[in-house]
Amino acid sequence: MNSTGPPTADSEEVNIRIARIYRRVDGILCVHTKEDVEVTLEDSIQSYEAVVKMAAGKKALLLEFSGKGGIIQDKARDYWVAKRKDNPVIAEAIVAKSLAHKIMVNFLIRFLDAGREIKLFTKEEDAVKWLNTFRNKLD
Repeated sequence: MNSTGPPTADSEEVNIRIARIYRRVDGILCVHTKEDVEVTLEDSIQSYEAVVKMAAGKKALLLEFSGKGGIIQDKARDYWVAKRKDNPVIAEAIVAKSLAHKIMVNFLIRFLDAGREIKLFTKEEDAVKWLNTFRNKLD
């Protein structure tokens, strides 16, 4: 089953203004950002809190899909990147659709220390394969 399918029966799905967040059948947490949204600090906080809740006190792998269009405010970006303490995410794969998102993600990876592995992908399959290399580091 791919990430566009339903969440597993034993986990909830969280829908916030900017995204749909759920656990895939393989246990990877998934964030689907909606199209053409402006991500605010409040949105970033809600997204982070949903991921922490779904991780349920365990380390997690995160697969994120950026929506087409849209932007992320600097404070929102900085909040997510700076969340190191108590952040359950040990590896984050971002599947970007637009050139603007690819440029932004590459900037984050190169110049900001997120305290976790982050990598940009254009294909979901490649992102999942990379995330699976971190399974041995999960609780």
